[in-house]
Amino acid sequence: TEIRKNKNTPIIFISARSTDFDKLTGLGIGGDDYITKPFNILEVIARIKVILRRQKMYESPKQKDNLYDYGYFMLNMESAILTVKNQLVECTAKELELLHFFCKNPNRIFTTSQIYELVWGNDVFGEEKTVTIHIAKLRKKLSDDTRKPKIIVNLRGIGYKFIPPNKEFICE
Repeated sequence: TEIRKNKNTPIIFISARSTDFDKLTGLGIGGDDYITKPFNILEVIARIKVILRRQKMYESPKQKDNLYDYGYFMLNMESAILTVKNQLVECTAKELELLHFFCKNPNRIFTTSQIYELVWGNDVFGEEKTVTIHIAKLRKKLSDDTRKPKIIVNLRGIGYKFIPPNKEFICE
C-alpha cells in the first residue's frame, strides 16, 4: 500500500503461498496479479504484458490531456507547472486553465465570449474584457510579442487562435 501512495506501478505477487486467503490478501493490499509457484514463465510474461497494456490504455489519455510539450514551452496541468525556455513561470490558476484550454484546441478560432463561457463558465458573471487581460498576461509570460504575437494570435473582429510553437520556435 505504501507504493500506491506515490506511484501507479503495477504490482505482481509471485509466491509459494497458494491459499485463497493469501491470494485475496495480496490483491486486497494493492496487487494487480497474484501468481503461485510453481509457475510457467511464459504465463508470467503474458500476465506482465496484459497489465502493462491495461496500464498504458488507462494512462495515455490522461497524460496526453494534461501534458503539452512544445519544446519552447511545456505545460503540465497535473503539477500546475508552466516552463518557458526551461524556466519555471509562475501563473495563476485561471491563466493555467486558459492556456490549457488553448493547448487542447490548437489552431481553432474562438470569440472572446466563447472563451469566457468555456473557461470561466456560464454561472460566472463578469466581463469579456477579463479574457483580453488574461491573454495579455499569458503572452507576456510566454514571451510572445504583444504587438506581433505568434502563439496566441488575435484575428481582428473574429477572435483568438492558439498556434502551437514547433521545437525550433523563437520569440523576440
